[in-house]
Amino acid sequence: MEKIKILVACHKPGKVYQDDIYTPIHVGRAVSRFKEEMADMIGDDTGDNISEKNPMYCELTAQYWAWKNLHDVEYVGFCHYRRFFDIRITSEKVDCLLRNHDVIALKKCFPYPVRMDFLSYITLDEFTILLMVIKKKYPDYEQTIIDYFRGNFLYPLNMLICRKELFDQYAEWLFGILSECEKHLKPMPYTRARRTLAYMGEYLMAAYMIHHHLKVHFVDVNGEPGVPKRRSFKHKCAVPLKKAVNKVYTRKFSSWEKTLEDWYDPAVLVGFKSDRISV
Repeated sequence: MEKIKILVACHKPGKVYQDDIYTPIHVGRAVSRFKEEMADMIGDDTGDNISEKNPMYCELTAQYWAWKNLHDVEYVGFCHYRRFFDIRITSEKVDCLLRNHDVIALKKCFPYPVRMDFLSYITLDEFTILLMVIKKKYPDYEQTIIDYFRGNFLYPLNMLICRKELFDQYAEWLFGILSECEKHLKPMPYTRARRTLAYMGEYLMAAYMIHHHLKVHFVDVNGEPGVPKRRSFKHKCAVPLKKAVNKVYTRKFSSWEKTLEDWYDPAVLVGFKSDRISV
């Protein structure tokens, strides 16, 4: 059994760091125009895969591939061809780093609720579908989701390192939600708008870890592994809401909301009925 494998998501040709631990993976190879140029690295289109859905799932197609096809490895990790953890991971170091923690990840904080940041990437309709799916499939997460989206931080970029067994449990939960959401989302014509499922995955990672009381070792992000960043990616999370933001927060995201249903916009639900969307 290998000690650790960190998959480095790549979607176009270019120089990327690799060694016996950091392994570049061509994401979206099934629909890529760079198959020949990137034939020297593994692809996410073998075995059980969702490679053809990369325009919607982005780097999560590599996580799905790892969940289904990467075996006989103790630890697994994920980063990007331009974004690495600022610590260089070795077989010896990973045991030390995770001796008293469950996961290595990044942390990003905002001076306003994370839900407001999330809604700058997806529509209110898509957010409502996500909430309805979670309520249906994992009702025991309801309070966690409410508290999380009222909070002001996330673990960004779908980057993490943890034991493969823990990752498999997380992936089963995550892709169970995303695959159900996919059934109800309407196709969008714009490239960024098609990435809804990838954004959902990014914002859900922290919720899963919070719900399971996982201990996270936070690090920074940089353009190459093992090089500390001069300006820290991490921020203190005890940040008061700005006055300008608080006016919006008071109207849209107030503390009287006790259940996920309290977040459903009546106009959105009317639209769902017209579009014959039933979650």
